[in-house]
Amino acid sequence: MEFKKALNYAFLLLRYRPRALNELRGRLKDKGFSSPVIRKTIGCLKELNYLNDWELVKSYLDTALAKGWGPLKVGYFLKKIGIEENLRKEAVKKIEGQSDSLIQNLAVNKILFIERNNPGLSRKKIKAKLVKFLAGRGFYYKDIYRYLNEGQGSFLSCPAPHSEAKPKDF
Repeated sequence: MEFKKALNYAFLLLRYRPRALNELRGRLKDKGFSSPVIRKTIGCLKELNYLNDWELVKSYLDTALAKGWGPLKVGYFLKKIGIEENLRKEAVKKIEGQSDSLIQNLAVNKILFIERNNPGLSRKKIKAKLVKFLAGRGFYYKDIYRYLNEGQGSFLSCPAPHSEAKPKDF
């Protein structure tokens, strides 16, 4: 009887969104179910393929890439929901491999936004806003500054362009 209640509660939680194995285990424990019932419930859900941490990570990575999130933000979220360290490291490596292109795309759009909404803002202030934005997205400072100093972002150290020029023209 307790197993059926635990299974129904787990299905209720899974109805809202996919859950990590450790996250679901914690929620069942918080609800007061015994360890043997939790193990049996988790085993049943794994058997039915309702719990699969790797599939959850892959799904989250797709979302993270689409939203332009960096490796720090991805790693933090995966740790928060209880994903094992080896899966977290693999996910972070995947995002790190695409950091440069993500930073470039985000930076170009953000610079255009900043310049459009803050005409006459100094290059130093634009750079500071850009660093804060990219760090908030979860990118490493070393990657941000590498882009700003070596990549197309190096235009921020140039004199201010004419108002009609776009950052990608540099």
